[in-house]
Amino acid sequence: MGLLILILEGGKGEGMRSEKSLDILIPARHEEFLKNTIEDILRNMRGDTEVITVLDGEWAKPPIDDHPSVTLIYHPESIGQRAATNEAAHLSYVKGDHQWQD
Repeated sequence: MGLLILILEGGKGEGMRSEKSLDILIPARHEEFLKNTIEDILRNMRGDTEVITVLDGEWAKPPIDDHPSVTLIYHPESIGQRAATNEAAHLSYVKGDHQWQD
C-alpha cells in the first residue's frame, strides 16, 4: 500500500479548513489491511485530519465504514497508483481552498 501524507495550510474564512490541516492520501488496490489502516489512523488522529482513499479497480474488502473524516473515491477500472495519488492530492488541494493549476 502506498501512503502519502500531505500537510496543507489553509485560510480561516467561512467554509475553509483550519489554518493547518493534515491530509492522509492512500491510493489502494487489492489492499488486505486497508480497513485496519484507516481505523488506526482515525483512532490516533489529532486536529483537522482527513483520510482520502482512492479505490483503484475494486471496492475495499472488508468495506470501509462511513466516517466524516474519510473520503472514498472509487474507480471500477484501474487507473494506476500514480494517477490515483494525483487524484487524491488534487482533491486535498481544492478542499484546502486553493486553486488548482494544470
